[in-house]
Amino acid sequence: MSLTAKQVVVAGGFDDIRSRHLRFLEEAARFGELTVLLWPDQTVRELTGAPPVFPEAERLYFLNAIRYVSRVIPATGAVKTQ
Repeated sequence: MSLTAKQVVVAGGFDDIRSRHLRFLEEAARFGELTVLLWPDQTVRELTGAPPVFPEAERLYFLNAIRYVSRVIPATGAVKTQ
């Protein structure tokens, strides 16, 4: 990661990854080096009312395999929605 490059940060559960997720990540990466904050299983469960389709470790693996993503960081803490 370059200290002079623009940094782009997105956050989400990225459970059951689909083509729309890939398009979103591809577009976000056009603005700079892309970092994804990955919500933990508990946050996905709280927001959707159901357990995640894929556990956090698998979602982390999937996201790291996407060429547009520079790095993935497991997110901690609560997520507020309105």
